[in-house]
Amino acid sequence: MTKTTGLKAPFYDDVWKQLRKVTPTIETSDTLPAACYSDQQIFEYERQVIFNTSWNCIGRKDQLTNAGDYAALDLAGVPLIILKNKKGFLRAFVNSCRHRGMYLLEGRGCVRAITCPFHGWTYNLDGSLVSAPKIQSLRGTNKSDFNLISIPLAVADGFAFVSLRNNPPKIDRWLGDFSERHAPWSLNNFVTTYREEFEVACNWKLFLDVFCEWYHLPYVHSKLVGGHYGVPEPIDKVNGNYASQFGMIEGRGGLSGEFSKNKHDQLAFPMIPTIKGRDRLGGRYSWVFPNLVFSANPDALWLYEAFPMTVDRTRIVFSFCFPPETTNEVDFESRAKNYYKRLQVAVQEDIVILEKQQKGLSIPYHRTGRYCLELEPMVAKFAHWYAQQLLASRNINNSN
Repeated sequence: MTKTTGLKAPFYDDVWKQLRKVTPTIETSDTLPAACYSDQQIFEYERQVIFNTSWNCIGRKDQLTNAGDYAALDLAGVPLIILKNKKGFLRAFVNSCRHRGMYLLEGRGCVRAITCPFHGWTYNLDGSLVSAPKIQSLRGTNKSDFNLISIPLAVADGFAFVSLRNNPPKIDRWLGDFSERHAPWSLNNFVTTYREEFEVACNWKLFLDVFCEWYHLPYVHSKLVGGHYGVPEPIDKVNGNYASQFGMIEGRGGLSGEFSKNKHDQLAFPMIPTIKGRDRLGGRYSWVFPNLVFSANPDALWLYEAFPMTVDRTRIVFSFCFPPETTNEVDFESRAKNYYKRLQVAVQEDIVILEKQQKGLSIPYHRTGRYCLELEPMVAKFAHWYAQQLLASRNINNSN
């Protein structure tokens, strides 16, 4: 691990002390200190010890369908290209030409090969260097020394992940019992039918926090949710770098609470056949650390990926997915819009609150609080995981 410096001032000594009070016992754990949401040096530090060491979600595997399809993105300051090669596999590369560092691709699109817009160096879809015009020394067998820099990429349960570590743990080890816990929903089979990107003026953790807690629902989403969401079950005991909690929902979670139950029944899509028992009566909310949250429901799946831009600004990717059988329904497009609209309205209501919360956490007088055991256990679970990553890294650096 790269030795990290710059967090030794008395102010940061207080932050370390506060992080030690973020414990696995939710009832008595402190919340994360405000500096973790508002301090630039903490932001830089967590990019190294959180994002550079984790498996980070970059979306669903079906976001790229054809050979040559690509998406350019920034992961904690590292520009990446995600593309589908000729064999149908997703690959990840650093978005930088091996000649003189030019950005190669922007946005999303489809290419037969990757050609640098600066000097014409060209790479195959597997990242191998094809040509370097007018450079005689690269016409021999040493072209492979100048292939694009490959980044580890893995797919699990239909989600794609990348790691910025040279030798990351296997994705199954990172996720632990994640696949088993979510098996009833057959996550691998879902088809992405809607995708939207937007930016929010808040720290990346705040956006993920609000998705995973029930506490704010009657205050922020009183009309949208109404009384459809009850008190969730206790947080699951899991093995892996994630948190999960199931909650009972009257009607369908993907449809507005302003609709009556009868209206829900009319608008709702068929339930997934593999969903049985109580799983048909609610939704499973999960947070795969560090940057993926999603809700698996009897009829649909929706998810958010968070990509930090600055300490107080985050790029969010929102996707909605349905089983393939559902997408074949004659009136799928018109009925699906009701689901999309419900989540679009919810996130706009959240954004108003989150941007005000960011301002509140940027006040130097803020002090830590406590979590609600019944309604915020996933937020507390992530906070403890996050605190442990920072504290463990500090111990390693101090021992060097």
